Amino acid sequence: MRRDEPLLGGTAPPPSKNFALWPFKNFNHNVVVCWSVVITSGVADSIWSGTVLAAYLYELMGSNAYAGYAEAAQGLTSLLFALPVGWAADRGRKARIVAIGGGCIVVAAAATSFAVIYGVAEGGDDGFERTLSYGVFIGAMCLWGLVNAVTNGPAQAIYADSTPAGQRSWYYTILFGLYLLASTLGPLVTIVMFVLHGNEWELADIRNVILAGMGIELLCAAFMLFFRDEYSLTEADEAAAAEPAAAPAAPAAPMSPRTAATAADAAAATALRDDRMARRKWLVPWITFFSSLCFALGSGMTVKFFPLFFKNDCAMSPVGVQCIYIAVPVLMALMSGIGTKLSKCLGRAQTMVLLKIVGVALLCSMAYLNTNWLHDGGGEPSSGDGDAPIPMYKVVVVVAIYLLRTGLMNCTYPLEESILMDFVPKETRARWKSLDSISQFGWCGSAALGGWLADKYSYGFTFYITAAVQGAAIVMQSALIFIVPRSEAAAKPAAPAEETTIQ
Repeated sequence: MRRDEPLLGGTAPPPSKNFALWPFKNFNHNVVVCWSVVITSGVADSIWSGTVLAAYLYELMGSNAYAGYAEAAQGLTSLLFALPVGWAADRGRKARIVAIGGGCIVVAAAATSFAVIYGVAEGGDDGFERTLSYGVFIGAMCLWGLVNAVTNGPAQAIYADSTPAGQRSWYYTILFGLYLLASTLGPLVTIVMFVLHGNEWELADIRNVILAGMGIELLCAAFMLFFRDEYSLTEADEAAAAEPAAAPAAPAAPMSPRTAATAADAAAATALRDDRMARRKWLVPWITFFSSLCFALGSGMTVKFFPLFFKNDCAMSPVGVQCIYIAVPVLMALMSGIGTKLSKCLGRAQTMVLLKIVGVALLCSMAYLNTNWLHDGGGEPSSGDGDAPIPMYKVVVVVAIYLLRTGLMNCTYPLEESILMDFVPKETRARWKSLDSISQFGWCGSAALGGWLADKYSYGFTFYITAAVQGAAIVMQSALIFIVPRSEAAAKPAAPAEETTIQ
C-alpha cells in the first residue's frame, strides 16, 4: 500500500482522501474505519450486552431490578462524560479522543471479565460473594458508559465529517445495515455455545458467552486507533459534492405573458417557503434531541427486559430467545432500506413519523395480548412450576408482533442521522452527537424504573407505559415535517456555527 504519510501521526493533509487498500480504494479512509468499528462492536455487543447480560444479572441476583440498575449506571456515566468528550473532540482532534476510547474498552473488558468469572467461581449461594461480584460489574458498566460517550460522539462525528451532504442517508443506511448484519452474527455465536452447554440458563454457561464477547470487544478497540482527522472532508469538499455537475444550458423557450406570470408566482412561493424553512432550521437538532430523549425514556423501560419477558413469561429456551435476536437485525436492515426508499416519495420526516406510529400501535397490541390472551386471563403472568404450558401458536403470534414492532421503530436511524448532520455545523457535530449519550441515559435510567415495574406489576404493564411515552415523542418529532425539506437534495450543508451554538 503506497502512502506519502504514516497511518498514524502527522499533521500535513494527505494527498488522497481515499482508503488505498482494495476493495475500499473508492471510499474515504474514515468511512472504512468506522465500518470496521461498527462491525466488530456489533458482533461483540450482540453476544454479551443484550439478552445474555440481562439473563446473567437476573440469574445472579434473582430480580429484574438489578439488571435495570446496571443499565442506569452505564447511562449515568455516559451522561456525565458526553458533553465534555464532545467539547474536547470539537476543540482538539477527534481521532485522538476516539483512540482514548479504544483504550477504555480494554480496561472495561478486563473488569467485566473479572466480574463474571468471580461471580460464577466464588458466588455460589453466598449473598456477600454475589453482591461483591455485582458491585464489580457495576464499575465495569460505568466504564462501558464512558466508551459509549466516545463512540456515540466523536466517532460518529468523524463519520459525518467524512461523508458529503446530500448523500448521508445512503451512507447511514450502509452503516446501519453493517451494524445490523453484525448483530445477527452475535446471536449465532451464542446459539452454538448454548447448544454445546445444554441449552439452559445456567450462570457458568452465560459467563462463557460474555467472555467470548469481551474478546471481540478488544478487536473493536484496535480499530478505534486508526481514525484520521486529516481524512475528514472540508467545507469546500461538502459543497462540491452537494452541487450537481452543471449541464449545458438549453435555449430558453419563449413564454406567453400569462405563463411567465404563473412561473414567477410559483418561484416567489417556493422562495418564501424556503426562507421560512431556513429561519426555522436551528430547531432541527433540538427537536431531534428532545424527541430522541423521549423515545429513549420509553424504550428503556422495556427493551432490556424483552429477553427476560421471553424467558420468564413465554418460557423460551436460550436458543429460542437468540433466534429472535437473529431475526431482529435482519428485519431492521430490510426495513431501513424500505424506509429510505419510501422517504424519496414521502419525505424523511414524514416517513419517520408514519413508521413510528405503526410501531407504537403494535406495542400496544402486544401488551394487550400478553395481559389478556397469552396466559388466558389477566393477572401477572408467570411461567413457573405448576403453570399450564403456553400454546406454541400464542408465543409465535407475540414474537411476530415484537419483530415487526422492533423493525419499524428502529429502521428510521439512517433518516434521523442524515437529517441531524445536514442541519448541524461541522465544528459542533461531536457535541451534538455526544448528546446521544444523554438520550442513552434516559434509556438506561428508565431501565431501573422498568425493572421495578416488571417486578411489582408485569411486563405487559411496562409495555403500556412505554407506548404512552413514545407516543409523546412522536408528537415532538412530527414538528420536523414543517422544517425539513421533503427532498434530501434540497437540504444544504449547515453553515458554520454562530456564537449562539452550544459550547
